[in-house]
Amino acid sequence: ELWALYGSLGYENGILGYPKAAAVAINSTDYTQQFEGGTITYTQAGGARLTSATDPWTNTILTTTYLGSPTRGKACGLVRSGCWQSFQGGYVYSTPTYGPVAFKSELWALYGSLGYENGILGYPKAAAVAINSTDYSQEFEGGFIRNLSGQISYRLK
Repeated sequence: ELWALYGSLGYENGILGYPKAAAVAINSTDYTQQFEGGTITYTQAGGARLTSATDPWTNTILTTTYLGSPTRGKACGLVRSGCWQSFQGGYVYSTPTYGPVAFKSELWALYGSLGYENGILGYPKAAAVAINSTDYSQEFEGGFIRNLSGQISYRLK
């Protein structure tokens, strides 16, 4: 399964590049293998999956569990060399200044009503920060979007 996943990612010409070493056993059934561009881990329970990547865009997608599957491909050419991609549970935006930043889909309507990256908030600067177990705030260039008890609002800097 590891090699099937490696192949689906383009083998040595893909995001992982060449293997850095042979696969290493985690236990009697599971193993991991490091490549130039990341790591594939195989577990009997979950199969083979990409578990880390040196590419910041890919690593953001891997480590942001709420994103889910992509709903469109990565699109670039936004203002200030920005890129974006939509997923089942959110979005990833990237600029040379901030790198890739994910945000939840529940923020999209408000962000859009304010002009997306061209509006008063600009690009997201960092991942959301938990206020408590359900509420969070996310910083953008021009302010913050908050989810407080299910109410989405913004505040300018």
